[in-house]
Amino acid sequence: MMSGVSISNPVATEDGVEFTATLGAVQQRFLAHREALQDLDYSFFETSEALLKAFGRHLGQIAKIAGGAMDQGARAETVVLQSLL
Repeated sequence: MMSGVSISNPVATEDGVEFTATLGAVQQRFLAHREALQDLDYSFFETSEALLKAFGRHLGQIAKIAGGAMDQGARAETVVLQSLL
């Protein structure tokens, strides 16, 4: 995976896709915001399945953005990724 980040447990929610990113020994929960995924995919998602498929198509980019946030010390119960570009 890009930037050494592994992505696991993606779950579609009303707000987007929640997932766990692991970088080395550090794990962080993220939310890839629905609008950020729509901007990245140039699509509008009507269903959770469509949202998860788009998440899967852009896993490398999402891992890169999540890894960058982790490198910058982002820590919270869930870190919200407002932009994936």
